Amino acid sequence: MGVVAMLTLTACSTAVAGSPAAGGGTGDTGSADSAPGFDECGVVDLAELAEWLEVDSMYVTSAEVMVNSYGIRQATCTYYPADHPGATGVKLTYAPGVDPETYFDQWEKNYDNRIPLEVGDRAETIGLANPEIDLKIYLVHAIKGTVGVDLFYSFDSSGKEENGMPVVEEGAKKFTTLLNAVFERLPEELDIQDGEPEGPCADIDLDQADETLQSELTTARTVQRDDGAFNCVFGGESGRLEVSLAKPGKAPQNLTHGDVGDGALIRVDQAGGGSTQGNLNAWVAVGDNIVRVTAAYGNDVSGITEARPEDVEFVRAIVEAVGGQD
Repeated sequence: MGVVAMLTLTACSTAVAGSPAAGGGTGDTGSADSAPGFDECGVVDLAELAEWLEVDSMYVTSAEVMVNSYGIRQATCTYYPADHPGATGVKLTYAPGVDPETYFDQWEKNYDNRIPLEVGDRAETIGLANPEIDLKIYLVHAIKGTVGVDLFYSFDSSGKEENGMPVVEEGAKKFTTLLNAVFERLPEELDIQDGEPEGPCADIDLDQADETLQSELTTARTVQRDDGAFNCVFGGESGRLEVSLAKPGKAPQNLTHGDVGDGALIRVDQAGGGSTQGNLNAWVAVGDNIVRVTAAYGNDVSGITEARPEDVEFVRAIVEAVGGQD
């Protein structure tokens, strides 16, 4: 990937099942009046984010809790200008209890051409682009005290993506203003709790997930839409499971398993990014809807290059649990 220049970003709030209750709608910043713990989707206001990006509205589309490469639990909230659970545009990730001396070590090894920002105690930003496609990604890595915040922004640089993230060519000032505001709004303690799956996600068999992925999944976040579309993410020390229901959805091509749902494409991707094991991915048609499954195996798993019978049965069980048929 080639390195580009810098950009603009932001974050917001809404109610996310599995995390403390937040203020709803596209306006007020969330609060945690009825539930303990840090609300990763309640730090920044949705209407404020929409105004910042000059779009009509912004929505929370996903949230998750995982253990990062430093062995620290972190929480992420994802936003998009259309109400599509699972879609990715802006991500804000919070990591409490980081070591200021080592927090930038891996970042410095991974990225060149970093641009410093006047945020917190230290912040840097970079831009990434693939010349073969119109995707651009901007990242920012920041710390204040012992709290790390990462910002991710992706968009179609051609500007042709309908209802997608706006094209941004520069914006270090916006990064600086936004992230300083984020640090000011963070509570003194970020108590990131496990959470519980809700809605259809509560019916997913986590024992089967643990056995299939060889990793215990202990955290959960759920984002639901009124019509039943949803996204849920389960995390653990190494494994990860994300399940989304798109209503309606685009039917998968090149089906591999006609007997799963109304037809499914199930595959194991090639390993990348320093990993020795690729992810399990599935797209399953259920009527006019699509159930999307993405799963990362535990750290001790390697050598799986195609979906095993247990992987297929795992996907089948998820589809049967969450439904998807109107």
